[in-house]
Amino acid sequence: MKYIAFTGPESTGKTTLAAQLAEEFCSIWVPEYARGYLEDLGNKNYSEEDLLNILEGQLSSMEIARTADTPFVFFDTECLVLKIWFEDKFGYSNQAIEKAWKEQDMDLYVLCDTDVSWTYDPLRENPDDRDRLLELYKKELDAADKKYLLLSGSEDERLDAMTALLMKFT
Repeated sequence: MKYIAFTGPESTGKTTLAAQLAEEFCSIWVPEYARGYLEDLGNKNYSEEDLLNILEGQLSSMEIARTADTPFVFFDTECLVLKIWFEDKFGYSNQAIEKAWKEQDMDLYVLCDTDVSWTYDPLRENPDDRDRLLELYKKELDAADKKYLLLSGSEDERLDAMTALLMKFT
């Protein structure tokens, strides 16, 4: 089984790709825990404690998914997203999130580029800041020496590229 994590700024196609590839490869995908949590909260006025609750929920979902008997498990976001989100929102790092990021084990990180249009969503916060955030993701992935692929292009081009890459593992 291979663990593939989609990461990067908001509105870059992570959810779409995770769902499409899970269907294509008869596998599963782990949705972004934060979305449901924040929808239940009812607004974007979240706290540091909320992000730690999101971390706990995301880790739990990720752990359950690792017991699946499928060729791939696709993760729609992961701990790096929470790390960058927390640091960007609150201006400092959180020890629990740092630890989770450092201990996270994926076979491949797919960093989704910002070359797709930003789509409005009431939970999204950074329509004009995605390129700066993308650089933060690159910096963190490089610093942690994580294996990653920067994925660009249209939705169809991204799906085709990922399908071709993953076919090599089946």
